[in-house]
Amino acid sequence: MKPDSYIVNVSRGEILDTESIVKAIKDKRLAAVAMDVFDQEPPENKDLLLNDKIICTPHIAAFSKEAFDKIDRICTKNVINVLIEHKEPDFKVS
Repeated sequence: MKPDSYIVNVSRGEILDTESIVKAIKDKRLAAVAMDVFDQEPPENKDLLLNDKIICTPHIAAFSKEAFDKIDRICTKNVINVLIEHKEPDFKVS
């Protein structure tokens, strides 16, 4: 990656190697990183947590009004499916 690149990881912690990220930031091979998930949770690497070029949030990417609205719609649909329409629950996110 280019030295002025930014990485944002809110998917799976194992996608990024924490040690490599910290080293790349220190060596100025990355501009900055934002992480909501970690390869080890909770993260214990102080260089990761204290570096001003690395933003760490406590695994809260899904805690938004939109996410909860979607969860509510899926749950409501499944209650109707099971109790009223006698169908199997549908866990697809749509």
